[in-house]
Amino acid sequence: MGLDGFAWFVGVVEDRNDPEQLGRVRVRCLGWHTEDLSALPTAELPWAHVMHPVTDPSMHGMGTTPSFLLEGGWVVGFFRDTEYQQPVIIGTLPGVPLNPADHKRGFNDPRHMDSTQTNFAGKKQYAKEDKDGKVYNPGEGGGTIEDYNPAYSQQSYGPYPLGGDDGKGGKFSRSSGHTIKESDTNRLARNGGHSVLSSKDIDYDPETAPQGRTKDVFVALYEPDAEDGNDIIGNKVGNKQHTVDASRTVDSINTDVNENKWVEPSTTSPSSNGNPRYDTKYPYNHVFETESGHIKEYDDTPNAERIHEYHKSGTFYEIDTDGNKQTRIVGNNYEVIAGTNFVNVKGDVNLTIDSNCKTYIKGDWDIQVDGNKTELIKGSHSKTVNQNHTEVVSGTQTSTIAGAVTESYSSSLNTSIVGTTGILHQDVATYHYVDDFKEKIDKDHYVDKEGGKVDHTHPVSPARTSGEEPVEGLLEIDDVL
Repeated sequence: MGLDGFAWFVGVVEDRNDPEQLGRVRVRCLGWHTEDLSALPTAELPWAHVMHPVTDPSMHGMGTTPSFLLEGGWVVGFFRDTEYQQPVIIGTLPGVPLNPADHKRGFNDPRHMDSTQTNFAGKKQYAKEDKDGKVYNPGEGGGTIEDYNPAYSQQSYGPYPLGGDDGKGGKFSRSSGHTIKESDTNRLARNGGHSVLSSKDIDYDPETAPQGRTKDVFVALYEPDAEDGNDIIGNKVGNKQHTVDASRTVDSINTDVNENKWVEPSTTSPSSNGNPRYDTKYPYNHVFETESGHIKEYDDTPNAERIHEYHKSGTFYEIDTDGNKQTRIVGNNYEVIAGTNFVNVKGDVNLTIDSNCKTYIKGDWDIQVDGNKTELIKGSHSKTVNQNHTEVVSGTQTSTIAGAVTESYSSSLNTSIVGTTGILHQDVATYHYVDDFKEKIDKDHYVDKEGGKVDHTHPVSPARTSGEEPVEGLLEIDDVL
């Protein structure tokens, strides 16, 4: 190779369904092949190998495989044989396509429901596979293309260039909005109005926009209003004085630390420099997008540097120029850690769950709160302790119960009070002792039945003649001090 001359070519890919699944494509070469499909059908074009870069071994499943060449794309390469039947593609050629694919002529994407071209298996090409996993063929048992995807004209895998008549009264298009008469460079790379931006910024709706943006997320204890409720970031300047001032963590998205709700960032939310989070300038944003709409961005635009990875469903993560990371999961989130999980949050944590929360800990649970703890339970509260329960309150304790109180003790009850005890019954009080009752009194004991009348007085002096024996089971003062 190379001793008998080096033959270059420029051509158009017409088929990528390589029966060997090596990433090869059929290419029609300018100056070498005719555009007449009857004289040279797509199925008779030679398979071209695709050269990978030196950073891609393309071996044993390693690297990026298969190659990402599409029907309708322009390529450049060379023939490695003197018979010109072994083409090798070394690159692609972007441009500005002026016309959509014409399935009736060569040097075009041949896939169309009215196309006469077939692939290696003898099946007619189309823009998507149908539900039997094979490419579309009229009347086959696997069903029609409409069975596979009724909205195929709104999000199709070709034919490329897009914009042509789909045979059903519509136009072939992509969700990105990309079409003919515009640069092949991704719209995100040139700030050209990619539809993913509006899809991310639309207001969340569980039915119509599950991929949308969430706003007005209230934090715990936000009631009754912002002045009296909680703050999204603890601080020392509002009506509520938090133990730790975390106001240093405020960002340009949720700027008021005393607000009681927060919003999810949008693509147009300001960064700390005042520019929108997405503010791409060509040629600094490097974008990779797949046919279905998966996206990766590495944006080097000055003052708008970002990393963004997006799934076509709407799930994504994005890191903006200030280092803020946004994650949105449209479906469920599964996380399994086989080892230990270490998490340290330097600022505040706002956790709002719109539904239920279940926490199951199979081992011990240690909680330390250096500041204050407040709990608001709007429903019922139930707690079961299967073993011992110890509670120590170093300060005072106040309990206010609006309803009835029922306490049941299956064993002994010992209560030791160092200070004064006062009990006020504003209604009838009944004490029922099923067994013997003993009461030890070290001072005078007065029982006032009603109207200031003294029913019984027992002075300590002179000495009592009865009731001096200790009451069994009653703790002495020294035992609890």
